[in-house]
Amino acid sequence: MFDQFAEDHRVVTTDVREMSVDLMTAPLKDEEKDRLECIKRDLDLERKKFTEAAVRLGKEKAALEVCLS
Repeated sequence: MFDQFAEDHRVVTTDVREMSVDLMTAPLKDEEKDRLECIKRDLDLERKKFTEAAVRLGKEKAALEVCLS
């Protein structure tokens, strides 16, 4: 973290205002990133469940068609 701070061009150019805003908004960005990752995991799980249900339905339909033939 110290290396990132030392290499930051804003420290060299003394633009502290922009840097302080970044430091203030970083926790909010981290929270938002965590929230989006959680939503992504939930959507991936729902997609997996939906796919499994579609495959199961397809197999049941095929078995029913065989029985009715």
